[in-house]
Amino acid sequence: MKKYYTKPLTMSLVAIAVVLFAGLISVALPRSAKAISGSDFNAGRIIDDFVFQNNNSMSVQSIQNFLNTKVPVCDTNGTISYTYYYNSTTNQPSGSNSSVGPLVTTSRAVFGQRYDAYYGTNIAQGPLVCLKDYVENTTTNQNNLHGASVSGGISAAQIIWNAAQAYNINPQVLIVTLQKEQGLVTDDWPWANQYQEAMGYNCPDTPQGCNTADAGFYTQVTDAAWQFRHYLQNNGSPGNYWVGNYFIPYNPNSGCGGSVVNIQTQATAALYDYTPYQPNAGALAGVSNSSTGGSASCGAYGNRNFWWYFNQWFGSPYANDTYTAHPNGTLVSYGGRAYLIDNSTKRWITNGDVFDSYGYSWDQVKAGVTGDGNLPDGPNIDTLAPGTIFRSDNTPVYVMTYEGGNLVKQQLSYVAYNNLGYDWGEVMYVPPWEVPVATASSILFASQHPPGTLVADRTTGSGKVYLLDQSSKRWVLGTNAIVTNNLMWSKLKTATVADLSLPDGANLDFRQGALLIAASNIYVVDYDGSGILKRPVGPYECFADRWHYAISDLYSIPSSSLPIRTGSLATC
Repeated sequence: MKKYYTKPLTMSLVAIAVVLFAGLISVALPRSAKAISGSDFNAGRIIDDFVFQNNNSMSVQSIQNFLNTKVPVCDTNGTISYTYYYNSTTNQPSGSNSSVGPLVTTSRAVFGQRYDAYYGTNIAQGPLVCLKDYVENTTTNQNNLHGASVSGGISAAQIIWNAAQAYNINPQVLIVTLQKEQGLVTDDWPWANQYQEAMGYNCPDTPQGCNTADAGFYTQVTDAAWQFRHYLQNNGSPGNYWVGNYFIPYNPNSGCGGSVVNIQTQATAALYDYTPYQPNAGALAGVSNSSTGGSASCGAYGNRNFWWYFNQWFGSPYANDTYTAHPNGTLVSYGGRAYLIDNSTKRWITNGDVFDSYGYSWDQVKAGVTGDGNLPDGPNIDTLAPGTIFRSDNTPVYVMTYEGGNLVKQQLSYVAYNNLGYDWGEVMYVPPWEVPVATASSILFASQHPPGTLVADRTTGSGKVYLLDQSSKRWVLGTNAIVTNNLMWSKLKTATVADLSLPDGANLDFRQGALLIAASNIYVVDYDGSGILKRPVGPYECFADRWHYAISDLYSIPSSSLPIRTGSLATC
């Protein structure tokens, strides 16, 4: 997306260092903006994934307060004096082109009137509205530009926050993009076209400029947030940048060259997908702590300015990192992939259907750290979970089971489907390219549920619930075990005689990696050769800042329900 101005802008840059930080508790914490120069810019790591996706960094009110501080007084009616080049014969005004005529000074309103009259536009007609005061009805797209009244409108701050929540993007990222694309955040005299092209969304570096179908502030902000999320999840597709080594040009002009950049974060790759240029040495030379500056030949400023504004306004775009991996049993996102940390390895969960079949939810996935990336790769998790009932296009219904110690799909007979208590609502659809290849040697007619099934003993009167595995039944130790192991009561089946005849296996307790809170103390569940144990988690910096856990990750239980054995401190 290009930087697309049609009027000269004078920016007043005031750096602040306040951000709402989402951590273990909901408080506002100060973050200092350090002095930076062009030499601090890292083309491969502009912003970290966790920071980019921290949609809880600001509330609606804190966004509004921030916008208020950037433009304390809005020149709504263009009363401030403005000096520009003006040809009185042709009525041609220009903010910077001396060839049109001599310098004159009038009010901004007069300049705007002359601009609109000469260019046949209606973008500078007052009264104008600054971002802090902008209102739009997101259904009708009616806004309060040019003094129009709006029914059912919401503020720019609310629009930014809503988009951030809808697509899990840091609202600070959206605010900074508004600034680097159209200067809206600090402009005390913004024109209508700046709102129309607010985020530079669908504004390619071609002569035709922006696509009018995507015009409007609400549309721009919402679609840009969607686009960022799309890039984060699909950067590996052809034509998109990803984590790894890529040639990044310095400018839309191919003659300006470029260099190979080692892209280290998904978020950085998303920024290059959105604005596909890096600053050259000349562009970086103009950066100081007080100004973006610079007008270098072949320079490109979009990603440089994003980095500068983020640092100055919100502090470092880097998350606190650690070389200590997450505890075993944790789901993490690293390098564009979802992994399960298991036995001190990282196991790639290769697709979304496999992920879903294990009962995982995406809010359980933590932002990966360097320590996770440094773990050796374990076996991929690339097959649907045992017990999964599924179908595909023009296929019978299958169940995942074991044969010869390997997971295979087995056709489920109609008789078994009915007798084992399945219903159509739990039959998962899997696209043809994700259907497991390995197939059982026979159709399931048996009266025993496959491994991975949750069954209840309603025959002997024990009332016990079991999870079946390959060769045993595991007694499920109550709701704690059900919830933390991502099992569902709705899938509970009545145990058959064959199920109950299986030998007893190890009881199913808390899931490894589950975070427990009891009497204000936080523990992570772990296992060793002797069974289950609890490991205290600390300090706070490890829990919240480096491993990116939050209150929502904690499972609250009474102290009496904690595992009896205590292991070593889980710390980074």
